[in-house]
Amino acid sequence: MHRSTLRGLGGALAGGLALGVTAGGTAALPAASGTSASAPAVVQVSTDTPLSALPSTAAPRNPGVPVDPFPHRVTQPDGTVVTVRAWGDSQTGGYQTRGGYAVTKDAAGVWRYVVRVGPTGRAVASSLEVGKASPPAAARGVRRQVVARTATPALVERSPGTGTGTQPGLVILVSFADQPSLGTTEDQWSQAFFGPSGVSGYYTQNSFGKLALTPAAESGGVANNGVVGWLQLPYDHPDFKDDFSNPAEVKLAVDAIKAANPYVDYGSFDGDHNGVLSPSELHVTVIVAGYETSYGGDLDTCGNSVWGHQGGLYAAAPRVDGTVVNRAGGTMFGEYMCAGFDSPGHMSTMGIMAHEMGHDLGFPDLYDIDYSSAGISRWSLMSGGSWNYVGTAAHGTTPAGLDAFSKSYQGWITPVPIEGQVDNAPLPASATSPTAYRLLANPKGVDWKFESHKGTGEYYLVENRQLVGYDAGLPACGVIVYHVDESVRRSNKANADDVHRLLDVVEADGSTSMDTYPYPGGPGDVFPGSSGHVDFNDGTSPSAVLYSGAPSGVGMHVNGGCADPQSANFFVPLANDAFGSATPLAAPRGQVTGGNNGATKETGEPAVAGNAGGASVWWSFTAPATGALRLSTSGSTFDTLLGVYRGSSVAAATEVAGNDNASPTDPTSALVATVRRGVTYRIAVDGLNAGAGASQGAVSLGYTYAPANDDLKGATSLSGKHGRQGSSTVGASKERKEPRKIAGQRSGRTVWYEYRAHRAGRLTVDLSGSKFDTLLGVYTGSRMKKLHLVTADDNHGRGRSSRVTVAVQKGQTYRIAVAGVKTAVGSFRISWHL
Repeated sequence: MHRSTLRGLGGALAGGLALGVTAGGTAALPAASGTSASAPAVVQVSTDTPLSALPSTAAPRNPGVPVDPFPHRVTQPDGTVVTVRAWGDSQTGGYQTRGGYAVTKDAAGVWRYVVRVGPTGRAVASSLEVGKASPPAAARGVRRQVVARTATPALVERSPGTGTGTQPGLVILVSFADQPSLGTTEDQWSQAFFGPSGVSGYYTQNSFGKLALTPAAESGGVANNGVVGWLQLPYDHPDFKDDFSNPAEVKLAVDAIKAANPYVDYGSFDGDHNGVLSPSELHVTVIVAGYETSYGGDLDTCGNSVWGHQGGLYAAAPRVDGTVVNRAGGTMFGEYMCAGFDSPGHMSTMGIMAHEMGHDLGFPDLYDIDYSSAGISRWSLMSGGSWNYVGTAAHGTTPAGLDAFSKSYQGWITPVPIEGQVDNAPLPASATSPTAYRLLANPKGVDWKFESHKGTGEYYLVENRQLVGYDAGLPACGVIVYHVDESVRRSNKANADDVHRLLDVVEADGSTSMDTYPYPGGPGDVFPGSSGHVDFNDGTSPSAVLYSGAPSGVGMHVNGGCADPQSANFFVPLANDAFGSATPLAAPRGQVTGGNNGATKETGEPAVAGNAGGASVWWSFTAPATGALRLSTSGSTFDTLLGVYRGSSVAAATEVAGNDNASPTDPTSALVATVRRGVTYRIAVDGLNAGAGASQGAVSLGYTYAPANDDLKGATSLSGKHGRQGSSTVGASKERKEPRKIAGQRSGRTVWYEYRAHRAGRLTVDLSGSKFDTLLGVYTGSRMKKLHLVTADDNHGRGRSSRVTVAVQKGQTYRIAVAGVKTAVGSFRISWHL
């Protein structure tokens, strides 16, 4: 429960440790530790969960944030300076030279080449010293051996939480008997997470205000700033680095949550009252005194460290205040970043925290977790962009903005679908505008769900990445094209297939650099970038073909260089450009919109309304019953042509009706066509061709269908001793003064028949087998207000169909109404026998 208040936090440090704001919306770094005028206040706690009280199996984990991938200069014991680069994450990783040769540091601190891997996947140092010996060829293949022996699937349970709305966060600062804080303060961590230049500000900007991460209510130190600590646990730092199989990692998270309980009422955050906190109800972060392993890797850190990561506690999740905390979420980071190349280091930067918070929100990793490729490199927070920076700032101070797919995955943006030809489409910088474009249809929306199910759509996304805001640290600026395929696996390996990813960057220069590791991204990835390429289609390199090898038909032309605003011309084949791909219209009425920009005219296509046209788009309509179909292009923005056709192919198309102008002063079109039951008709909308090509623009097509016997005066005649025919009440109406009830039931839309008796006898009318709940009435009289009910029926027997038998007189005409109960409509088959 929320029982007491933690006092005395927020001690100031000398040397400018306060987290400030720099240009571009990034977090300024604190000065080096060790010069504090007064150490942060610490509360000693007794929380010490016995390992025997925790589940025997380790909780599954994400692979942790990828290690800082930038090359660093390190000094050998003899003074030789060499350059190494760390690679990997908490599951698998190592070091290599710029040339890709594997290296490791031995017990004496000497960096040596690696030519073999031990049975656990750990690199084994050779006698060859980096900087003196020539690199052995065997050291080039070590990375794949390490991955093969150490990488394991990330078994991650996903919370049903969303990435929108207001979501509280709690930061718990913990130290140890042998490891005090390195000098960061409660206020600094509040700013790092909830300040305008912290994790909260990052997500506010990238979600365009749709997600607000706010400080959780707590009574520690400065109340309600979202931070509790420092809390000193009664044991030594576990120093598990990247070893998440170490039960001490789970124990640490559990103890931190329990230690903060006197200052936090966890139960108050259980909004759905199910007894379990989802990440969206409370994001819990533990900051661990000491160092962050992911900065220099497990062989190059300055002391006790943990690797920043996200992951639920599952069976080990503690129940506090009657609520289970961190079952399927939660993050943990080391307090300070320090390595041999950067000592004494600095407060951990926000890039890794924003990345792991992304997992708490349900994002997958977009880097290649088996390290055979770069994923999408530094073009997104969820790939290598978590370590981006500007100038001489520390790595991770300006993490990349999220990519267009990730933003649309959370519903933060809705990419504009391109249909046909669209010229000069504006492309403002994606860091400041939610503008992105989708090339090709994605009928089911973003239906790929991390760790839940695969999706269906394959398409391209386009946005303009400029060096502003959180994109200031990108490797280049320009228009970027992503190839999305939501049919790939649902796991965290969705972006690990080098040639078929969930999200791939289409490299504008036509190279395959993104399919290698490491690759930091560069100006060749964007249009026009370093290649000068401004066009993208099926015939260019890179090509717009689909993963199946089939042409996509899409096209793009970028109208300038690196600029904000930018513009581009797009083309996507219209789905209904051809007779055979006509878009179905649902009976009985509606209004559809589209356009004919970029539409073509097929070989053998008829001249609509007698005009050559040349930019037709097609719809289809299947008549429920014989009747009239009214069509109008009113509201279209160009001089239209309108035609209705029968036939199974464009070559066999026969005109039923056509129109150019609805009136002498109206260039749009209108017509009425008689349609027959069960026949599918094709409807063409084209542009008038006055000799300079077909006119084009936005199409608005309104349609209304009504059966021919909708009104009493249009009643269909039934004749002979017996007969049978099908029809439908779809599209029918209810006339003025039409009987309100039939057989005691309120009747809906009605169609009419008439039968003139050729002899006296008993007439049976039967609607057996109808597809809806019918009503049947028989009347005499020729006008609505003169109708006289003879008999009626609702349900005959146990079914929903109707049947009547009535004595008829020779020469008398009987009116027969078929309707549905209340609003019911559908097809039916009427039979009669005298």
